[in-house]
Amino acid sequence: MNHCDHACPCCHYHEGVCLDPFLDKWQKAQVVLSAFRPFFKTPIPYPDTPWGMRRRSFLRCAYRAHLKEWVFGPIIEKQGTECLLPIPNCPIHHPSLNYAFKQLGQYLPHQWPLFGAFINRQQITLILKEHQKHRLKYQLPQPLWEKLRGQFDGLWINYNPAAGKRIFQSKAFHLMAGQSFSLDAQNLQYGPSTFLQVADGVHQNSLTEALLFFGNIQAKKVLDLYCGRGTSLLLWQAKGASCLGVESSDSADLAKKNGPSIPILRGTVTNRRPQIIDWEKQIFGPLFVYANPPRTGLAATELELILQLAPEKMAYLSCAPKTLCCDLENFVKAGWKVHSLRAYDFFPQTLHLEIQALLSRT
Repeated sequence: MNHCDHACPCCHYHEGVCLDPFLDKWQKAQVVLSAFRPFFKTPIPYPDTPWGMRRRSFLRCAYRAHLKEWVFGPIIEKQGTECLLPIPNCPIHHPSLNYAFKQLGQYLPHQWPLFGAFINRQQITLILKEHQKHRLKYQLPQPLWEKLRGQFDGLWINYNPAAGKRIFQSKAFHLMAGQSFSLDAQNLQYGPSTFLQVADGVHQNSLTEALLFFGNIQAKKVLDLYCGRGTSLLLWQAKGASCLGVESSDSADLAKKNGPSIPILRGTVTNRRPQIIDWEKQIFGPLFVYANPPRTGLAATELELILQLAPEKMAYLSCAPKTLCCDLENFVKAGWKVHSLRAYDFFPQTLHLEIQALLSRT
């Protein structure tokens, strides 16, 4: 892997460290999920080389006076001190990302309180450790956008004086150039902070598996928990199902735009419980559930709701084997049947692993 510094913490699997990173993390997940070993199915790896595939990245930054430019990279600890490790030509990054970080480094004023930059495919966000009440002080250098506009749609500043582990201040995004949204390959809108799957094709494979498990959903209904910006909802709708999406993040607004005829509830599943129950009673047909919760898994109240609704089948996409194991044990105790567990490599070269469990009421 050319230009790869093994001190970089962004990749957990550097060249020569592990011959098969996906198999390595799947084997570790199998230990956690050993109670469900009979249900393991052939895992689905990322189908191509991971080099140059990543189009979503956040990097910290530091101004180097001797270079007269900003450099971008992760923070590492060196001799007991935190310092920035520049990664100007990261081989995992898509070339457009390396290009953008280079242009940002050359054109952004050195006086700016720049914390880092987040690139979300064709949307770029600069994070400033500054309150947004001072935003009139910051004007984007015109040559910078001229360099970027051919490959990117929008450039934002997010004002977050407390930037740290949490990089964004949710209500402090300001568009500096271009347009506020981009369209992906499926013509779905996304914005500067929208969660996007790194490996679209692998994600689509998991949705196809869920759909095949559900079977014919024409004139049936699908409750989509943690629906994001609506990618899965549109699949269920295209197959003739009545759908309801629930999403607590800003992606709920995008789901409404991407699927204007699909009802979307913004808020937590627990807080939206009354509306979910009302919808289920009003819409005719058997119920199916698709859930893609965060690493914390299903909350006790969410599990209780699903058991109360008693869907025929459920597809559960998990990003945390430990919480998945706990949730599966609870479903089994409630009399449910586990049909299969399949691992998907949504995030090549990282420790992250997605596992989809298919369940039904016995």
